[in-house]
Formats: sequence, structure tokens, C-alpha cells
Amino acid sequence: MNVSKRDIKNSDEIDENLRHAFSEILDFLPDATFVIDSHSKIIAWNTAIEELTGVKAKEVIGKSSFEYSKSIYGDKRPILIDLALKLEKEMEKNYISFERRGDTIKAETFVPYLKKEGIYIWAKARPLYNTKGKVIGAIETLRDITHQKLTERNLQERVKELNCLFQITKLLNNPNISVDEILIGTLESICCGWQFPEIV
Repeated sequence: MNVSKRDIKNSDEIDENLRHAFSEILDFLPDATFVIDSHSKIIAWNTAIEELTGVKAKEVIGKSSFEYSKSIYGDKRPILIDLALKLEKEMEKNYISFERRGDTIKAETFVPYLKKEGIYIWAKARPLYNTKGKVIGAIETLRDITHQKLTERNLQERVKELNCLFQITKLLNNPNISVDEILIGTLESICCGWQFPEIV
């Protein structure tokens, strides 16, 4: 098959346009997202992850040795994106929740390194393949879910308080128990209704 210089030039232009489109799409995503190649070298770092970590793309593009982990967690170590490339069951315990479906991984964790009070993060990672099905890298997306987590915790506390009131009402409406039993039951119910019952 004969390939002319013009065909090669057109091919280069298509590749350049695809790279540019990929970069534009990545920057458009609202979630913090980064991409590594099969040698764990950072090849993409979008605007949202710059905002989340305070680390600019130009500072990390081309770097490896878990530089992306240092930017997110404060130290160099394997993280979710690495699990997408290599299965390490032991690392799964580093996350509050962990789920693997096919080659896609989802997890939640608390990151004290980001922001003064730390944040809860939901993360999703998966390998990237070429047209022949060979793994050529991986992508990870991060989302700050701190507000959602705090809302859930507040709702759990309200449920505990309502259960406490319900238990006390049940005691007061029971004609077959003594005043002493009502008082003891009330104390036990109040204890369970507090945020830290083991301290109470």
C-alpha cells in the first residue's frame, strides 16, 4: 500500500485535532479528572483538579512516581487509579467504601490533606484501552462529597433523637411498669439518643 506525504500530514492533523478535542472535553468536565499512561506518567490534569488540589497541570504533566497521589493525599503511594491498572486487594481497605464492577472501580474516602478540615471524596477509576484492546493508561475522577456526608450524618442524628423520644413515649404509655422502670428506661433511651452514647 502506498502512503503519500499528504496522507501522513492529514493523519498528523487528525491526531492533533483529536488530542486537542480530548483536552477540551477533559477541561469541560465539572469533576476533578486526571489521566496516566501505562507507565503511571501523568498525561492529563484538568482545570477542576487544579482547583481541588491547588496544583497546576504544568507542575505535574509528564511526572510519575505517584506525583498525582502527593497532590491529592499529601504522600506518594498507590491510589485508586493504580488499582485500575493492577489489582491489589490490600489497598482496598484504605477506602471507606469500595466497589469494583468489571474494570471500573468506585470508592469513598476522607482526605485530611485537602482543605484545613479535610474533605470526603468519591472517586471513580478505570483503565483506558487502545483500538486493539491493549491497556494504555487509566483515568480517575474525583468529587468532593463533604456536604452530602455531613448532611447524612445530621439526618442520622435526627433519627436517633426521634427514636429516643419514641422509646420514652412507649415507656410512659405502658401501664404495667413501675416509676423506677420508667426512669431507668428513660435514662437508657436518652443515652442512645445522644451523638456519642459511649461517652454519655
